[in-house]
Amino acid sequence: MSLEKQNQHKSEIDLIEVGSVIFDNKWKILLTTIVVVVTMFGYQVKQPVNYTVRTEVRPYLFFDQTEYKNYNQIVNDYYKVENFGATRFIDVVQSDSYLSLRGLNEINRNFLLKLFILKFSDFEFLKDQIIKFNYFEKKNYADEREYENALKQFVYSIKVLDSDKQNSYPKIKIITKDLKKWKDFLKFIETPINEEIRLFLKTTIAQEIEFIKKREKNKLIDISIKIKNEAINYEIEIVNKLAFLSEQAEIARTLNITKNSPNPSITYSTDTGLITNSVTQIPYYMRGFEMIEKEVELIKGRIDQESFSEELNNLRKQKRSLISTQGQVVERLQKEFIDTPIHNLEIFRAAKLVVELTSAESDSPNISRILFITGIFSLIFAVIYVVILNEVRNRK
Repeated sequence: MSLEKQNQHKSEIDLIEVGSVIFDNKWKILLTTIVVVVTMFGYQVKQPVNYTVRTEVRPYLFFDQTEYKNYNQIVNDYYKVENFGATRFIDVVQSDSYLSLRGLNEINRNFLLKLFILKFSDFEFLKDQIIKFNYFEKKNYADEREYENALKQFVYSIKVLDSDKQNSYPKIKIITKDLKKWKDFLKFIETPINEEIRLFLKTTIAQEIEFIKKREKNKLIDISIKIKNEAINYEIEIVNKLAFLSEQAEIARTLNITKNSPNPSITYSTDTGLITNSVTQIPYYMRGFEMIEKEVELIKGRIDQESFSEELNNLRKQKRSLISTQGQVVERLQKEFIDTPIHNLEIFRAAKLVVELTSAESDSPNISRILFITGIFSLIFAVIYVVILNEVRNRK
C-alpha cells in the first residue's frame, strides 16, 4: 500500500518545486522572451508597408477672377451677337493623349480644373514625367522591357476620383510603399501640368481668334456678293416692270382711259337690257395712260435706280455696319487675351495639388498588439521549456 502511495505522489506536480525552478531560471526565461520579441519587432519593421494615398486637386481661382473678367465679357458679348445664346460652354475633349478645344468661352476655375484633371489623366504625359523625375531607376531592372512594364503598371495604378460631395474636389489616388517619394513627385508634376495647359490655351485660343478674324472678313465678302446679286435681280425687275407698264399704258389708250377710274364697271348688252358689273379687282390700266406713262418716264429718269430697292438699302446698311466694326472684336479679344495670366509663365495656374493635406492609410498590422501577443506566448513557452528540462534532469 505504501508503494502505491509513493508512486501516486511522484505522479503529482509539486507547485512549489515548479515555482522554484522558474525563479532559479528567471533570467533565462526573460532573456529568451526579450530575444523573441525583439526578433519579431525587427521582422515587422522590415516588412514593406502599403499606403493608400489620396491627394485633393483644387482650382487655383476662387472668387477672384478679375484677371479674366474683361476677356470673358468680350467672349460672352461676341456669342450673344452671333446668336449662340448668353452662355456658350467650351467643348474640351481628350483624344489620343492630347486635348482639343472647340470655340471660346469664359476662363473660369471649373474649366481650368477640368483641363488639369484631363492632363493628369494623360497616360503618355504622366509616363514621361515619371521618367523625368527618375521615379524608377533603370539599374534596378534586368532589361528595358522589365523597366517599361514597371512604368506602365505604375501609371495604370494612378486613379482620378471624381468629387463625391457638393463641396469636395477631385482626388488623385494611389497605393504606394514610398509615401515621401510620391509626395515629392506630386510637387514636381504640378508645374509641368500647368505649363502644358498654359501653352495649350495660348495656342488654341490664338488660333480661334484668327478663325474669328477670317470669319468676319468672310462676312464682308458674303454680303458684298449678296448686294451684287440683289442689284442684278433688281435691274431685271425694273426691266420687267417697264415692259408691264408699257403694255398697260397701251391698253389704257386703246380703251381711251385717260385718268384713274376710281369705281370701274363693265356694261354688257343682252336681249333683256343692259347689265352692269362692278370690277372687284382693278386692272392696272384703269389708272389711265397719263399716270402710267408718267410712271414709266420717272422710272427711266432715275439717276440711281438701286436706291429705290429696300432690300439693297438694307444690305448696304449691314455692309457699312460690318466695315465700321470689322476688326474691333478681334482687336479687343487679342488685347484682353494677351493681358490674361495665360501669357505670363510666372503667375498662371490652372489648379494645384494639395500635397500638404494628403491623406495616407497604411495596411500594416498593429505592431504593439503583435509584440504583446508574441511576448506572452514566448514567455509561456520559455517557462514550459525550463520546467520540462528540469524534470528530465531530475529523472536521470
